[in-house]
Amino acid sequence: MSTAIEEKISGKYTHYKGKIYDVYCSVLDSDDNKYILYQQCYGDKSFWIRPYDMFFDSVDIDGKTQKRFAANSSELQTSDQKIKKIMALIENQNIQIRHTETEETVIITQVNESKKQVIVHLLADKHTSG
Repeated sequence: MSTAIEEKISGKYTHYKGKIYDVYCSVLDSDDNKYILYQQCYGDKSFWIRPYDMFFDSVDIDGKTQKRFAANSSELQTSDQKIKKIMALIENQNIQIRHTETEETVIITQVNESKKQVIVHLLADKHTSG
């Protein structure tokens, strides 16, 4: 059974390669695997999920360990406002999400605003890029 997620993780993050991302919330799939839902702040502003532990993991670059994604502010928030934005995007059919590792399409199957909980389902298709 899924539990409510009350973490203060929503906000802007910088990837170790320098790009900025906007974290919306953590999400669960039907097997209770935990992910981070985030949006690029550049280009097509696409949405992605990445495994939770991988998102907050460290990477070794030229012998230096650093966070894969570093929070840009110490004032991270709970996902209340971001979940409302996700619901509006769903209502307008204006959200497409991909898995960072498999490039599978991800669909949101449930949003429980009172529990601050988002449930997703990974589809078996693979996105191919030219």
